[in-house]
Amino acid sequence: MTTTVFKHTVIAIIAIFSTAFSFAQVNFTTMDYSIPKNQAELITLGNDFFHSLVSGDFEKVSSLMTDDFQVFGNGPQPLDKQTFIDVWKGYHKDGTSHGISEGQIFAVNIKEGPLAGPVILMWGAASWTPNGADKPIVSWVHNVMQVKDGKIGLIYHHQDQLSILMQMGFTVVPPSDQSGGK
Repeated sequence: MTTTVFKHTVIAIIAIFSTAFSFAQVNFTTMDYSIPKNQAELITLGNDFFHSLVSGDFEKVSSLMTDDFQVFGNGPQPLDKQTFIDVWKGYHKDGTSHGISEGQIFAVNIKEGPLAGPVILMWGAASWTPNGADKPIVSWVHNVMQVKDGKIGLIYHHQDQLSILMQMGFTVVPPSDQSGGK
């Protein structure tokens, strides 16, 4: 076997095994869930929460959250209750016409795992108009909200941040090194 063939064989074996190992790190579980008997109440809670956020009724927002509330997805660390409310106050100070269109909301009861219990799922097109802008910013959003003692205790928030930045005029510039920055 020539040195070149040997090198290519070793590279192929490494590529095959590294792909297999990288797939082995994915750990999805299938959640067992049911439709809760209080589904309508949970949906009302979710609707009230988002209507209060977009209308700027932060007293009501606060009353719908647990004291140990956390939201993941707005940065590298979770936000606590007061910080989350302060972020939304900033959204209202810096923009107008907040809303969620094309929204869907439903509730399930997850039977086991870290989100066990009642969970509200919501997605839609979030929009607002930054002060001085001539058109709104629109971005898809998805939230998974865990309910504790009838209040929202935890949110996993997912939003398309790149589309927001691009609509605000930012551009994506590739690295000057054409090798992909390596």
